[in-house]
Amino acid sequence: MSLRGRPRKNGTQPPSALFRALLGLYGYDKARMAGEKYEEGLRAAIEEVHRVFPDMPMSATEMKRILAEFRCKSLLSTLYLTKRDNLVTLDGKTPGMAWAIHIGPQPGYPRHNAREDQLVTQILTR
Repeated sequence: MSLRGRPRKNGTQPPSALFRALLGLYGYDKARMAGEKYEEGLRAAIEEVHRVFPDMPMSATEMKRILAEFRCKSLLSTLYLTKRDNLVTLDGKTPGMAWAIHIGPQPGYPRHNAREDQLVTQILTR
């Protein structure tokens, strides 16, 4: 007798899930490095995924899950996706879009209302 309910996947996901996550992180990082707040970064990540793959499902909740997995504070390094322009393959073709995956340190996003170091030292020295 077979088991009832949804079949078990044992944590496996299709390869498109990794690319969706990296595209979301690319859009999120791009927005955050431009000085946008957290919520705007989430929206930018969703828009980036929908821009490249219009039919791929992506929600703010899924983007929060991706950030929790790839950008948790306990990790020392994380994955980055960068867009490559003017790339030529070994057989001489130029692809429409090309991406490069890098491993690097966790990004630091300063708070928008954080005090400058100079102001803090002036207050402490008084």
